Amino acid sequence: MKRNNQGFSCYVVMVCLAVIGAGIDGSATASWTFTEINWSPGGSGDDDSIYQIAWRPQGDYALIAAGDGIFRYNHDTGTLEYLDLGSRNARGVQWSQAGDYALITNIGQLYRYDHAATGFGPITTITDIQASGTVTFYEVVFSPDVGNPQAYITANRAGTSSSHQLTLFRYDPLGSPQVYADYSGGTTYAMSSAFGGISAAFQADGDYIVLSNKVANGYNEGIFVYDPDQSTFPKEAAGNMQWFSRTSYLGNACAVTMGRAPGQRFVLVKGNGYTQRTTQAGVPASFVNWDQPGPSPHMSLYSGDADYSYDGMMGIVVERDTSNPYHRIGTFDGVGDAVAGVDLIGLPIQRSISLLAVAWHPSTHTGLIGGQDRWLILFMYTGPTATPSATPTMTSTPTVPPITPVATDTPFPSVPATSGTGIGLMALIIGTAAATLPARRHHRS
Repeated sequence: MKRNNQGFSCYVVMVCLAVIGAGIDGSATASWTFTEINWSPGGSGDDDSIYQIAWRPQGDYALIAAGDGIFRYNHDTGTLEYLDLGSRNARGVQWSQAGDYALITNIGQLYRYDHAATGFGPITTITDIQASGTVTFYEVVFSPDVGNPQAYITANRAGTSSSHQLTLFRYDPLGSPQVYADYSGGTTYAMSSAFGGISAAFQADGDYIVLSNKVANGYNEGIFVYDPDQSTFPKEAAGNMQWFSRTSYLGNACAVTMGRAPGQRFVLVKGNGYTQRTTQAGVPASFVNWDQPGPSPHMSLYSGDADYSYDGMMGIVVERDTSNPYHRIGTFDGVGDAVAGVDLIGLPIQRSISLLAVAWHPSTHTGLIGGQDRWLILFMYTGPTATPSATPTMTSTPTVPPITPVATDTPFPSVPATSGTGIGLMALIIGTAAATLPARRHHRS
């Protein structure tokens, strides 16, 4: 059995960050409060990391994928409940648009969690899966388009000849098969090495999905773009998703996120080099202009996560620096410019463990950060707010007939891997600004 969250020490730390980026209405300061909720490492052999956090769209609670179990964090009461999954594991979790169910992923397994007003709802193993080869599931994304609430599951698909592809699967709870590969937006070149640590984010209007791959197989320093109807990012002639590289700056792409405000079309990618930004240009579109929004903290760890607030105003990336026990957070405003970076050296308790997950609340400027040893932190942003505008380089998406995916699998293509799209690099300016104040304390292929 897992240890519960009772009996843990309680601390509160307030960290005030100087806002030095554009887009937050010109005010001088903003404050962040970090409150520890839980730290309860498991026993020998336990998988006790928090891998992903997903708030129910209604905001009443969050589900937290924590290896051998799942947590439920209740927003109004601040209470934390834990459910041991027994022989099952949870590496990823995401809610449907309606909040009636969530999908949980764990390597080759998929589970459906049905909402319950209190406690934990039923968890059902999804077995009606059509796939050739061996499939490893990673992040789930639901389309933000209310008229098309589709669920996509990112995966590495391994063939019998040691070929690997990053493939998106569709979940149709009323169909048969319920889960099947959807090639309407393309797949990737067949590689001899697997894709892994896959992160994904939908464009705010549901236009396309951006994906990153953490494993060093030649496609780990950049992003793929999956466009279901190909109206903005058409597939390549061979049927592959378009690839846009950022070599020598990302290292390994650990997490990708996009602003949530309608019209926003910029991407933040958290690597184990730096956090990088790119903005959609043109239609048919491309991501060819990259920069490093400064002051961006150096991100040296092969882990971490990124997320944007519900209003697209503020992004946050998290990790633990490998060279010391400090925990590093970078914040970005509603147009993707860095606001501040800080090492949380003021925490009264330092844990030399990684931060692996972050998720903003769907309607407030609060959220949760999670990491190893089931470490869970509540964060709160207090300060000026602004309504982000659409990305300046945004262009209208032409209307094209939608592509209806067919639930049939296809063999692996024999297309050789290429070096991808060449990218011009821009000059970089790096800086950080932070001040820490003591206070009291309590808290993604």
